Amino acid sequence: MLIIAVCFHDIMYLENPAQHEQEGAKLASSVLKELGAHSTDIELINTLILATDIKTPPKSTLEEIIKDADLHYLGTNRYQAESDLLRKEWELTKNLTYTDEEWRLLNIDFFKSHQFYRPYSLNHYEPIKIKNLEKLENSNSLTSNRI
Repeated sequence: MLIIAVCFHDIMYLENPAQHEQEGAKLASSVLKELGAHSTDIELINTLILATDIKTPPKSTLEEIIKDADLHYLGTNRYQAESDLLRKEWELTKNLTYTDEEWRLLNIDFFKSHQFYRPYSLNHYEPIKIKNLEKLENSNSLTSNRI
């Protein structure tokens, strides 16, 4: 169920960035019903898709897992590259542009509000996430916000 939810969680992003989780759940429901999936499986998959919304706190182990997986890059050495791609994505899909300093501050705020849930994520990603946040906080828009 988790793997299916992962496949659908961002599938509708280009169609509707603001509501892509809800739209992805609708699409998953439609596809899975057509394939003969059981209604309880469809409900679980939809719950997992909707759990990827950053404003939604997890209510189960599976929801914690999908949330951690969705944002694991915050705690990796690939954070900067992924952040650059996200910045470009928002420019293209949401028409949002940021100065280097605005982007840096937005990311600092996001890091401070984000949390990992599962022991693996807390042990493996959280320490690198803390270092990435420190680099963001210590960077200066007059020099470079590259971490």
